[in-house]
Amino acid sequence: MPIPDATRPVPAGVEWMTWPGTQREGDPLAPLPWSQFDYAKEEGIGVVLDFSRRGGLDELCWTGAERLPRIATVHPPRGELDHLITRPGHFFDVRPAAPRPRWLLDRLAAAADAEIGVLSELAGSAHLRERSGGAELRVNQSHVYRRRARGHLPQAPPFKTKVLGEETYAEPLYEDLTAEPKAITVLAATHTRLAVVICADLIDAKIPRRLAAGVNLLLAPAMTPKAGSFETTIEEVSGRCQGVSAIANVRERDDGQPFLCRPGPLPRAPAGDASKDTPAGPPRPAPAGRC
Repeated sequence: MPIPDATRPVPAGVEWMTWPGTQREGDPLAPLPWSQFDYAKEEGIGVVLDFSRRGGLDELCWTGAERLPRIATVHPPRGELDHLITRPGHFFDVRPAAPRPRWLLDRLAAAADAEIGVLSELAGSAHLRERSGGAELRVNQSHVYRRRARGHLPQAPPFKTKVLGEETYAEPLYEDLTAEPKAITVLAATHTRLAVVICADLIDAKIPRRLAAGVNLLLAPAMTPKAGSFETTIEEVSGRCQGVSAIANVRERDDGQPFLCRPGPLPRAPAGDASKDTPAGPPRPAPAGRC
């Protein structure tokens, strides 16, 4: 189906990445600010454009129609994790063994001049068990808050690993998410398409293709001991959609490796060194990491 482009006016003196319409020369919709969305929900992962908060979304994410939002990221130490083996080869109910909610709130408060705050995985997402029609649903879910408005976005594909908490398993374990059809909810407005995906969603084969169909603000809570290939997706969001991204990782090691905050490159030309990870190093006196 065709969907309207979410474009932002180019600030004076700035050359942004290729305009979406320029990428569609020869397409039947090329003369119009609309794109063809090429994926059907029957292909495994649906996409929902939610315009219910469009006014407040543009106010927050395209501040005064003049600039992109400031984004702060918070990086708690990973610490020990609890988890439950739900059935052979599967795990769920991963959670911090010693949660520190006051620590997180204090650091978010210290970043009060930012329009957006992103928490890393297990602070910015959680394993939840819910009931639907008598059946149990198990999801890894991230919440988006703005004043009294709230949305939730579940992780789509299950994650697999051999290491959980302090334990290493001989064979990979799979995250025991239930198998109901998943959908990516994109909060949509005139100038903004906001999506939140959780860690491994960024390197899945199907999800990034759907994000590149218009998402121009991508946020991701992560918990990874490896640098991975996250930049492949966030670079495409920048180059295809004139978008910005921020990945917030936990502090896996005391020296900050493999990364704390990974911002996507700014959608401006020439790209140069428009994107750099938050420098590694021991914890600094400043209470909140920044992108």
